[in-house]
Amino acid sequence: MEYEILDGSSFGNKIKSYMQKDPNLKAKLAIAFIGDGAIDLLGGGNLSNCQITCDYLSGGTNPNAVEVLKEAGAKVRHLDGLHAKIGVVGDKLSFVGSSNLSHNGMVANDRHERVVVFDGIEKTVKEHCADLWELSIEITDEMKQQAEDAWQLRRQHNAIRKYSQNQSNIIEVLKSDPDSLDALEVYIVVSEFITQEQEKEFNLGEEAIQEANDTNFEAYWDWEKLPKKGVFIDFYKPNRGNLGFNGLYERDAYKFKDIERNGDTFQAVLNVENIERIICDQEHANELKTYIQEYCNENPCKDDDNAYCFKISALEKYANKDA
Repeated sequence: MEYEILDGSSFGNKIKSYMQKDPNLKAKLAIAFIGDGAIDLLGGGNLSNCQITCDYLSGGTNPNAVEVLKEAGAKVRHLDGLHAKIGVVGDKLSFVGSSNLSHNGMVANDRHERVVVFDGIEKTVKEHCADLWELSIEITDEMKQQAEDAWQLRRQHNAIRKYSQNQSNIIEVLKSDPDSLDALEVYIVVSEFITQEQEKEFNLGEEAIQEANDTNFEAYWDWEKLPKKGVFIDFYKPNRGNLGFNGLYERDAYKFKDIERNGDTFQAVLNVENIERIICDQEHANELKTYIQEYCNENPCKDDDNAYCFKISALEKYANKDA
């Protein structure tokens, strides 16, 4: 049987072309990981004739991308430890290669992927796809949270590895790599400056937080919408003038001890110097203030406390608007 060896991008274009020309093609794929762009690579249409075996739970598959495929009609199942990248697309082609079903695997040109593509149906490839499908199991609702946790952990580890060797600053990363900031769970928080009447109660709550944790800890006061885990770049609204910058705080509600006091919850946060070697000092905070103001103007606050908490990646469009 004739074959050719393609790089990941060329193969991605080939399979996409076939699927777009004939949305009724039956595709049977066993590909370890599914990521962003999978739906486009399979033509973006009705995928009711498509069945895919993947490793759903190890952290390499984006569960959101799987949901998009399933909403388009694809049948997707999980096989623990799957590492194959093989498939049959109608009677057009069969393949064996290294590319995952994602933008990185079949669109980007920087990963040196290679795929052996056979004209028509290669019998052995078809048989292996069928065998792996039979070994796989249905994806249940209970598995979704496990997959999301594993995916987030993998993204976080990748971001830590990327920035742990060379120091960067928050503005550079916001402009060039906001996805890594999402993976590191970085948030902007903006709150009202507390009044003198509130200050005494707040100080007592913060003292209780420090007794329960350590003197390096500070507190947020009864902020129900505060994420249970993340790094907060903290700003406050003074009575007049521009936003003030408080610093960087890490929250991990699964490790740090919050305090209940007089019916309110004081959330424990640890003052940190940087975000995995990504620095955010006063100069960077001053630049962030401009983007925050633009964000707030476009997104009026709906919180009774007139407070904001949102992923810093939401500021990327303001940071790059003049690029």
